[in-house]
Amino acid sequence: MRTAIFGYKIWEGHPVKEPKEAEYVNWSFLQYKEGRSYLSIATSLEQMDIIYEPGHHWNKNMVKRLLQ
Repeated sequence: MRTAIFGYKIWEGHPVKEPKEAEYVNWSFLQYKEGRSYLSIATSLEQMDIIYEPGHHWNKNMVKRLLQ
């Protein structure tokens, strides 16, 4: 179970950036800015084998929360 939003981890009780995940967060923002839909971004993250959390697959609602 994730304890922090994608792109961050909890270290000593505080959220800190998770560098590799942060790259995908930035990529997602750029994709959205270029006009791609949440679903399209989620599909791409799945195709790139980016793991949100073991057993959970990306969907448009997760991408929406990520970008908010």
